Amino acid sequence: AGVGTGGTVQGVSDCFKSVLPQVRVHPMEPADSPTLSRGTHTGDHRIQGISDEFVPPVVDLDQLDDIIPVPDGDAILMAQKLSAQLGLGVGISSGANLLAALEAQNRL
Repeated sequence: AGVGTGGTVQGVSDCFKSVLPQVRVHPMEPADSPTLSRGTHTGDHRIQGISDEFVPPVVDLDQLDDIIPVPDGDAILMAQKLSAQLGLGVGISSGANLLAALEAQNRL
């Protein structure tokens, strides 16, 4: 899941893992600005609404699984593909989240 304020990814992780401890919740971040991985703003990216130059205080990375980086260009192309092939009017962050979900699936 993309991390904006961090509330969704942390809340989902806390809730799911309290019932099913083996569940995996992977935060996603722009590969061009790995703020979660490095702890500070490291570069610019084009995925709106996520990775806003800091790690949100609500996010406890020790309770989450591996961070999945997604390149901006791939996220843009996936959003365009979702629009063209499925008629879904989604933004770049949706393309990034789908790519991260597919990567998480490949890691199983």
